Amino acid sequence: MVSLEVIALVFTGLGLAASITYYANVLSNANKTQRMQLEKRELDQFMSLYQRLGTQENWERYIDVAYNIECKDFDDFLERYGPATNPEGYARICSLWYSYVVVGDLVLKGTFSLEQVFMLFADMPSRVWDKWESIIYELRDYIGSPYAYLSFEYLVSELKRHRESNAYHELIETMKNSINNR
Repeated sequence: MVSLEVIALVFTGLGLAASITYYANVLSNANKTQRMQLEKRELDQFMSLYQRLGTQENWERYIDVAYNIECKDFDDFLERYGPATNPEGYARICSLWYSYVVVGDLVLKGTFSLEQVFMLFADMPSRVWDKWESIIYELRDYIGSPYAYLSFEYLVSELKRHRESNAYHELIETMKNSINNR
């Protein structure tokens, strides 16, 4: 015959197992909710940036900074677009650079992946960096801030690394195949 003590132990064990299972489900649901909230915040940030950078004003600024605005060297830059001689031109150039600083910070923090950045910008940051790199280096000395636009530089180096990776080529092939299969 089964004693009352054994029955009590069995019920206690079943109760404990049920409690553990319930607690594990509660934790799992809480983790899913947290993940969903994080994904929503990241998507909101991405869409906010996309909306800001997709404006006609931003495209005009990009075209100016990447293609139209020219200078021979840093002295020419200061003379034509320096903060004292042409605050509007300086702000136009630096605001584009700074938008890439923000994106570089988001990549560094893991908020945006390089794939997302590539889908948003393609090689635009690299084009701008290649044109203005020497000016930015001298500007760092001029303003006494060795870290100015460092996240922009980081972004470009990461995009270059990404372009050289298999993931980049696989992404391009996936897009090409998707277009060709229409």
